[in-house]
Amino acid sequence: MGFDATLPGWSWVEHTAAWVEPTAFAVLSLRRSGRDPVRTAQGQALILDRQCEDGGWNYGNPEVYGAKLAGHLDATGWAVLALAPGPAAERGLVYLEGALERPSAMNLSLAALAAAAHGRDPAPWLDRLAPRLGEDGARGRVDLSALAAAALAVGVEGQHAFV
Repeated sequence: MGFDATLPGWSWVEHTAAWVEPTAFAVLSLRRSGRDPVRTAQGQALILDRQCEDGGWNYGNPEVYGAKLAGHLDATGWAVLALAPGPAAERGLVYLEGALERPSAMNLSLAALAAAAHGRDPAPWLDRLAPRLGEDGARGRVDLSALAAAALAVGVEGQHAFV
């Protein structure tokens, strides 16, 4: 499998396997609320365990049947956010530089938020994000528009929604 299946995390659906993104969401929520530091640390351990060889994260398997899998920019953004602040996500931050080459509102927003959460300048991603947003935000999608607004708030106001 390529990972430690005994590490506790969170799944998308009850009584199924833990995945990177729902675990990252839970860690972010627990950390922001100041609740359950033990469970937060367990979630972070799962995230670290699932890191792919290329430094990114995907849905949750770094390897399948002996084949190394690649990371995904969106899952990597959430994973790096959940590991902030700290050095554990260094390879993930490097991986997120790929968002500049494969820009989308989601990739750029998550990369900017992750960089800022680790004390880095989010400007390279924000400079590419702002022109992508029109009168309807991010192509009329409220979820991506909200994520982009959170990223832009980091750059403009220094306010971080996730840390």
